[in-house]
Amino acid sequence: MFKVGDTVEVLKGDYRGRTGRVTKVREAYQQSRLAKFHFGKHRITVDLGKDERSGKHIPLQEFSERGIRKLS
Repeated sequence: MFKVGDTVEVLKGDYRGRTGRVTKVREAYQQSRLAKFHFGKHRITVDLGKDERSGKHIPLQEFSERGIRKLS
């Protein structure tokens, strides 16, 4: 289970390999019973910090439980 403040690594998507901190954990909206199986029960919002190339802050990203891994 993820908690606010945990350090996580992104496993899927455009930001694969980046690390960030969890800012919000909420229950996923369920369309069907299959959605729970496929996408996990929670949506985790992660702050990935600044982009090295542009120097701009990356907007907060939302991941499923399968898309990130806890480091701390």
